[in-house]
Amino acid sequence: MPGPYCPSCGVSLPIVKVWQEGKTDRGGFSLNVKTGVVCPNCGKRLVILQHWAVVATVVAFLLYALLLFEAFPHAEEQLSHMSRPLAVLIALVAVLPVLGFESLISPHFSKVRPIKDGETADFPLDNNGSRDV
Repeated sequence: MPGPYCPSCGVSLPIVKVWQEGKTDRGGFSLNVKTGVVCPNCGKRLVILQHWAVVATVVAFLLYALLLFEAFPHAEEQLSHMSRPLAVLIALVAVLPVLGFESLISPHFSKVRPIKDGETADFPLDNNGSRDV
């Protein structure tokens, strides 16, 4: 799945690599600071807008929860008969696939825009990890 494209030249941007190198939350679903990417083709400096990536994460979790409840309608009753640690372990194992999947696809839902004059953003793929103004 390609990432967002440069608005100037239309080249796919290395968003997944930015997500891997940038400052993200613990799950890697969103960037903690305003982050940018430089187009590898034309050199345009762009700010990553991640609101659609966050929406995609929330929707994926809700759909996955719905799928689990539909697939296992009596799971709550069965889990209530287990010890608490075992039930928590089963719940965590059930969530792991969506965590892995979502951390891979959420960056692709982000958008970009040109950086404004005087605006600051981290550019983690720059050689020195510069903060641009």
